[in-house]
Amino acid sequence: MSGRLGSGPPKTRRRSGAAAAGAPYRGAMTRGARSSVVGLVPAPRNGRRKPAIDTVRAAPVEGGITRSLLVFLGLLMVFSLFSVAVARDAANRASRSLALSDVYREASLDLYESETTIKSYQVQPAQRLRKELTRAGQEILTAVRRGAELGDRDNSNLATKVQAEFTQYQAAVEKMFDAVDRGKQPQEVATLAAQVNTYLSLIKGMVREADLREAESTRQALDRSRTLSTWALVGAVIADLTAFLLIIFLGLQVIRHNRRVLDEAHRIEQLSRYDSLTGLPNRSTFTESLGNTLQSARGSTRALMVLLVDLDRFREINEVLGTAAGDEVLRQAALRLTNLVGGRREERAGQGRAMTARLGGNEFAVLLPVVRGPLSVIEAANRVTEELQRPYQLGEAAVSVWVSAGAAVAIGGQHEVDDLLRQADMALDEAKTTKVGAVVFDPVRHVRGQSRLMLLTELRRAVDNGNEIVLYYQPKIDLLSGEIRGVEALARWHHPTRGMMPPSEFIPAAEGSGLILTLTTLLLDLALAQVRDWLDQGLHLPVAVNISTRSLADKKLPERVTQALLKYEVPAEMLRLEVTESIEILDSVRAMEILQRLREIGVRLAIDDFGTGYSSLSTLQTLTFDELKIDKSFVLGMGVEEGNSALVQASIDLGHTLGLTVVAEGVETSDHVWELRRMGCDMGQGYLFARPMPAADLQGWMFQNHMYSGSST
Repeated sequence: MSGRLGSGPPKTRRRSGAAAAGAPYRGAMTRGARSSVVGLVPAPRNGRRKPAIDTVRAAPVEGGITRSLLVFLGLLMVFSLFSVAVARDAANRASRSLALSDVYREASLDLYESETTIKSYQVQPAQRLRKELTRAGQEILTAVRRGAELGDRDNSNLATKVQAEFTQYQAAVEKMFDAVDRGKQPQEVATLAAQVNTYLSLIKGMVREADLREAESTRQALDRSRTLSTWALVGAVIADLTAFLLIIFLGLQVIRHNRRVLDEAHRIEQLSRYDSLTGLPNRSTFTESLGNTLQSARGSTRALMVLLVDLDRFREINEVLGTAAGDEVLRQAALRLTNLVGGRREERAGQGRAMTARLGGNEFAVLLPVVRGPLSVIEAANRVTEELQRPYQLGEAAVSVWVSAGAAVAIGGQHEVDDLLRQADMALDEAKTTKVGAVVFDPVRHVRGQSRLMLLTELRRAVDNGNEIVLYYQPKIDLLSGEIRGVEALARWHHPTRGMMPPSEFIPAAEGSGLILTLTTLLLDLALAQVRDWLDQGLHLPVAVNISTRSLADKKLPERVTQALLKYEVPAEMLRLEVTESIEILDSVRAMEILQRLREIGVRLAIDDFGTGYSSLSTLQTLTFDELKIDKSFVLGMGVEEGNSALVQASIDLGHTLGLTVVAEGVETSDHVWELRRMGCDMGQGYLFARPMPAADLQGWMFQNHMYSGSST
């Protein structure tokens, strides 16, 4: 059955138009549309949804404000430093001027003392007075020289002038003292004293003028220092306030950025959980709800029914009336289902709650509580088929479809999700084959264990022999440079009678048994042996190997990987393990522990088929992944539905926000490459570049296309 969980290869049923490419997981839902589904009210008829993530237009404005604040803060800091430097220089000048003023003031006092000594000597000569005058003269000359050392050129010139005048002053003093000692006439002594006073007055004037000049310079320097210190303080205060505002602004920006990241993650989750065409929950959401319902019913006597519904001959509507008509039929069918399920009170009784979902293409699923025994199961299934088989009005035309339904019942929650869906799938296959409308699963009729047992026996022999299981390699291409960045190893079974079998025909059987562990070990050996061979040839091609859910429950998996790396002497960073996004893995404590141990070894981890399963932002942040691979269903749907492009862009943005390399699967056209480049996607993988091929063909393909192996990403 097309797109059903646990089913085999797709059969003849086809999806409608834009919904055909990966519809189970592609659609998104606005908040209003989601609430309408929860309330079992139909989604908008046109099925269109607004893009999940709006463009953030405020970023340039916020960046401009931040830059302006930083520039202003820098200018304030420069101004403050300049003011402090100038104030310090002014303070130094004031200190020097004050010292000079003190020097000249001391010289003035010595001059006054010399004048008094000269007058005393005229009245009563004494040798003591001569010594005092000599000492005073030496102190005057010392002060003047000190002023020349401390001061500028004016002080040096002053010292020179004072020394010249002081020499003449000393000579005049000696003449006057000789006249006094010889008892010369008072008139002659007075004349000599007048000469001494002239020189003394001249020296005193020069010293006094210098003293006044330095005092004024001291005052001006102090005033300037106070003014600049005040401005420096004001600048520092403003700078502190600006820095405080900048910190607050940046903090708000960080909060807003984190909120945007969380909003984007929430929107991506919504995009991956609801169908964009009908507004119904998709497969992953339905599977999750079914698992929760089974868990809550464990240990009780409550019963619930899973009904898978398929619109037969849907291909004819698409081919005759077009895909738009097919989409309209799907929308009307979804509306009828929600109205029917919501209108039956007995089906909503108990602790369970009815739920309708679109699993993909022309297939729907219904989850209903069973309250009246086995008869109510077939009655509910028949009512659904009768309602969906009523004619669909498409403009002036009315079309009819045949509806098949398969039901399976679980009592007391004693079923696993996959088992219950597989049982309903078996019943649906019988309903489609027999054209009876609705069929309820019967364990006696629908067990298909014999063929599966035979397949497992042959697969075990092939794994033990080791020569029938081979690996094909599909390159991953850098979307900007066009270089090959690595390969994904894909298993093939060269069956002796059936020929080359793809993994979809034998991997599910291996996962249902313990054989998957042995098969995983074999695939790791084959992949690492090939990497070793490439390294010996000088080719640096990291290889990716898919790891199943069952393998991640094996505690010895990290040891097996380590032993294989050592055996083939391959660096751990050359191996990437791809984990399919699923609730079984990401909600399993053991699986997360094993992934963490693998990460510590140095092996790179990738989330495969992103968007089709269940992953929360907290899980992605807790475990450090290296790569995010967008499921091919979303890439193939780009340009067909608006929701697909929005989901791809949102996935790329989220991956880059978390520091992951983003790889788009299913790249099949040049338009895909152009659009993915525009969105900022890192790498692409798909039929446009190359189909999976043996290692020998890969090397020839690389040589033919001038491909060179890049570094590990």
